[in-house]
Amino acid sequence: MSVQPESLDADDNEAREHSLQRIHGHAVRLDDERRLGSADVQVRQRKDAAARQFAQSLITAYDVKCPSPEARVRLLSGGNMQKLILGRALDGDPAIIIANQPTRGLDVGAVAYVHSRLIEARDRGAAIL
Repeated sequence: MSVQPESLDADDNEAREHSLQRIHGHAVRLDDERRLGSADVQVRQRKDAAARQFAQSLITAYDVKCPSPEARVRLLSGGNMQKLILGRALDGDPAIIIANQPTRGLDVGAVAYVHSRLIEARDRGAAIL
């Protein structure tokens, strides 16, 4: 993580209090956790843990090839992006699925995989357009 002060004046306490950290591409104030309080920090930690767990479940269930649940989606291959998006869309057993060119640009293996997942959703009762 890199810390970038808003001011170059080392004596400026307010500038140091409002220094920015870069975390996953988002600017976060260093004093945010102090302002939030421990209950809010714990809620955020639980949400982050739940998001990582959900990502890991999609990675496992849809055979997404990526280094970790924290990997940026834009760095995945097209087929792995499609599998991840499909997993997110099919989570919770939707009643209606509108799939606009769900296999465009995919290799033969990924096309078969996407088709099989859509057919499974259909078999569970989802309407697919």
